[in-house]
Amino acid sequence: MGKDARGWRCKFAVVAPSTNTIVQPDMDDLRVLGVTNHFGRIYVPNMKVGNDDEFIVLVEAISAKLNDAVDRCLTSEPDYLIMGMNLIDAKRIAVISPYFPISDKNVTLFFQDCGFEVVRFRGLKCSSPVAIAQVSESALRDHVAEMNGDDVDAFVQVGTNLSMCELCGELEVEYGKPFVAINAATYWHSLRAMGINDQFSGHGQLFEKY
Repeated sequence: MGKDARGWRCKFAVVAPSTNTIVQPDMDDLRVLGVTNHFGRIYVPNMKVGNDDEFIVLVEAISAKLNDAVDRCLTSEPDYLIMGMNLIDAKRIAVISPYFPISDKNVTLFFQDCGFEVVRFRGLKCSSPVAIAQVSESALRDHVAEMNGDDVDAFVQVGTNLSMCELCGELEVEYGKPFVAINAATYWHSLRAMGINDQFSGHGQLFEKY
């Protein structure tokens, strides 16, 4: 099979909800030479989310259209499908999430099952999928300041439509501990899974050291 003219090292298919305006520019910022990103949109309306039940309806709406988006992406013959998340070398973590308590419980259980102790958790309860991308940097900084403590080894941000890639890089310097943004971690993991080990500065410790 011949090599793609632009994606001669790797073609990524990236699947995200149609309401998500953050994951695509974040991952384009992280793209390296010879790697291309090809986005598939999962159709979902900008549904009102005000409680756990409405959050479940949103999740079910995304799930119902997921396979259609994946099928469209696969016609480009990608080398790797991005929908995952990577972890960090720490034991006690603080987690920031844009979601509601029912999701926060599942996220906490996930990290606990992976051997982490979740010592702080801040769920922002954003009112709709689009509203997640509208959370301000100043608000996120305030949450971090309130959550930080000597018992926190690292911060983890979940929710791919919450914009924290650039901010996490700044906070690592300011607080002297790892800050892992989900979009950066996911893209880092995907590159490494494909044997692409480029290291570069400006996007946090994952890309600089690992």
